[in-house]
Amino acid sequence: MAFGGLDIGSSGVKCALFGECGRRLALARREYGCLAKDGHYELDAGLVWEKVKEVLREAAEQTGEPVSAIAVSAIGEAGVALDTKDRVLAPSLLFNDARGMEESRFLCERLGRRRIYEKTGNAPNGTYTIEKLMWIKRHAAYYREIEKFFLFEDFIIYMLTGMRGISYSLAARTMAFDVVEKKWDKDIFEAADIPEEWMSKVYPSGSVVGTVRPRLAEELGLDRDTRILTGGHDGWCCALGGGMVDQRTAVNVSGSCETISVLLDAPRRDLFMMESGYSCIPYIMEDTYATYGLCLTSGSAVKWFRDELGGGRSYRELDESVSDRPSGIIAIPDFSVSGTPHFSLDAKGLFYGMTLDTSASDLFRALMEGTAYQIRMNMEIMEKNGLKIPAIRTVGGAAASPVWMQIKADIWNREISTVEGGEGGVIGCAMLAGIAAGAFSSLEEGAERLVRQGSIYVPDQKYSGYYGESYEMFREMFEWKNRYA
Repeated sequence: MAFGGLDIGSSGVKCALFGECGRRLALARREYGCLAKDGHYELDAGLVWEKVKEVLREAAEQTGEPVSAIAVSAIGEAGVALDTKDRVLAPSLLFNDARGMEESRFLCERLGRRRIYEKTGNAPNGTYTIEKLMWIKRHAAYYREIEKFFLFEDFIIYMLTGMRGISYSLAARTMAFDVVEKKWDKDIFEAADIPEEWMSKVYPSGSVVGTVRPRLAEELGLDRDTRILTGGHDGWCCALGGGMVDQRTAVNVSGSCETISVLLDAPRRDLFMMESGYSCIPYIMEDTYATYGLCLTSGSAVKWFRDELGGGRSYRELDESVSDRPSGIIAIPDFSVSGTPHFSLDAKGLFYGMTLDTSASDLFRALMEGTAYQIRMNMEIMEKNGLKIPAIRTVGGAAASPVWMQIKADIWNREISTVEGGEGGVIGCAMLAGIAAGAFSSLEEGAERLVRQGSIYVPDQKYSGYYGESYEMFREMFEWKNRYA
């Protein structure tokens, strides 16, 4: 009997299936692109659904045995509107889409920024689902046709099962969910003038919502009794897949965005957290909370470099071209949206220190250094305010790059480890599905079976002085840019 995870990202979907002994039996993935133009970033939910079916079919074929349970994780904020016939009405607005800023200000005027943060664990900034829905109501004709509204986790669960259910951790990304009471917040919906009844029922992560529709099970090669579970926000499922099952481990999730994720000892919504943009979110594990610092343009900036300046080289070839010495360039990697501690939907990136001797490979290394500097800045803010940053594991794209991992170890001056396979999101979901399948009795046991430590990177003290000085320059430039640019 197999079990596994389905992870829906902003640029692709993955499915991995495992056996009861913890051995991976299948891995399938598909890519898709978002639609980007004039500050608008959208995702075609219909295309995502087609790719989900493809990876499920391929994974089932690879496995060759019945699949007992699959948990679903997904990107946050982006919503999917369906009409009475379950047709997708329009592309989904992604978190970094510029629409929603004015609506965010309106909500703050109605309810107060501090009150919203206390209830939802999120500081209003224009990126959240409820803010996007308010924009849709004001500007999009299809608003009048909406019958149901989903995020991508419950959208895929609904398409697979015909039943509705969303995890606490993803519901929290709407900024319309009470993170302590763990229910939709009526005051937010009333102030936004959005129907609460459009939303799915909320569940803890790892809850069985339904079984695969019979005809769809036959089409995908799945057993009719395959259970579909809530997983959660993809960032938190990645953290779980990196082994964050207690406060002894923090996880650096390194995908299109870059985060440093830590468990909290209680739901904290301190003033410094609100001012720095640190969310307080129900974590995947029952009755726990977590927060993260983030750089919102990390892997996406590296991908931009590969596509625009990389000369057709692969990531591995670009890594091999990079010097083992610091680049000598300060890169502010805010090429799309700036993350914490200064959020902006109108961010701009920056390279400083270029000369006629600067090579393309120097710029590539500088981007990797810049994201590491920004996460170091967040770690210092967290630790200064009593949040613990214990042993760090990295999951995601950067974990496959020895160059980037060594840069992080050197700039953070911390030992860092990776996870074998690097697919944190599907591993985290598989841990949840494994409990439902009876393979594990707890997430801790699931971590012991599925989370295997990979390479370890130790700081090279040869460059500690240089990186210390460069970090101070980065921080000054980052503060200047956010104050005056």
